Amino acid sequence: MAKVVATVVAKARFMQIPVDLVAWCLYAISTMKFVNLTPHDITVIKQTGDSTTFPKSGTIARVSQVTAVAYTVDGINVSTATFGPVVGLPDWTDDTLYIVSAMVKSAGELRAFSRSDLVSPGELVRDISGNVIGCKGFFC
Repeated sequence: MAKVVATVVAKARFMQIPVDLVAWCLYAISTMKFVNLTPHDITVIKQTGDSTTFPKSGTIARVSQVTAVAYTVDGINVSTATFGPVVGLPDWTDDTLYIVSAMVKSAGELRAFSRSDLVSPGELVRDISGNVIGCKGFFC
């Protein structure tokens, strides 16, 4: 962690960013917690190869939808979906990052309520059979 702090401070000085602002940001990041609002445990594969699993919290943030059958082919309904507001999303807090699906995150951005406390699983990591075993961090 000390190496990370030194690198960030050096880059901040080069970019003429006040060091006290950088210190506050580093403190804020170090005290953040993650809450998983997906229906799945999320495993993050770190750069070191170690992993951290964020268990599902029991609360699920979803994009609401209304479906309607457009037509039927050989007894199979083909439907349209209209997506509505996000449901199940807690209010913003300054010490929590909420892990949500990419669809929830995108729905918020499309509806102009993009929140800096929402992250979604990053680049997926798969086993030799193609099954997802984790992700390489988060998308913000």
